[in-house]
Amino acid sequence: LTNMSVCYNVNNTVFGLTNYLFSNLRCNAAKTAFNFNGYIEGIFCSHCLAVAVNVGFYARPGQAVPYLGLSQSHIDFFNAGVDIQYISQGSFVGNLLYHRSDATTNGVCYNIALGAGQNQIIGGECLNASTAPTTLVGVNFDNSSNNTVADMVLSKVDTGVKNVNGSTGNIYRRGQWINIPAGAGEFGNGGS
Repeated sequence: LTNMSVCYNVNNTVFGLTNYLFSNLRCNAAKTAFNFNGYIEGIFCSHCLAVAVNVGFYARPGQAVPYLGLSQSHIDFFNAGVDIQYISQGSFVGNLLYHRSDATTNGVCYNIALGAGQNQIIGGECLNASTAPTTLVGVNFDNSSNNTVADMVLSKVDTGVKNVNGSTGNIYRRGQWINIPAGAGEFGNGGS
């Protein structure tokens, strides 16, 4: 799908109707590649491609729901690769997230917010390819606790893991840092 506001939209208003599986999907030049709203328990996406999107995965279920999985996928974004709220027990494994070379805004690979907990980000890479003077945060935990980040490659990232607005208990196991900008830090706002 090309040049759309949203490539794939799930807006579920019925409790219990869940378990969506996406595989080998493509989205080019959209505001949002995957948009999830309502009751969305059990979403899994593997081997998906999103290129030239503002946001790759965007989830606003409105209440705490378990499981959003993204694996072996590539998101080439302007603002955020993954931007989720209220998701628990999510799994993000082996993804390649690029802040686009023509991005002119600051970005974040993973923004995990508002009560999202027990999520795992394992492996993969977060890269700032922007040629403009932008900053990139690898993982931003915003009012989100008890998550794990492990073995992710961070390239040209200004802050690796950021904990804000009461985020606690997040575990970070250092992966590989390459092409580190001057002044870059592994943690922002009290991370550990």
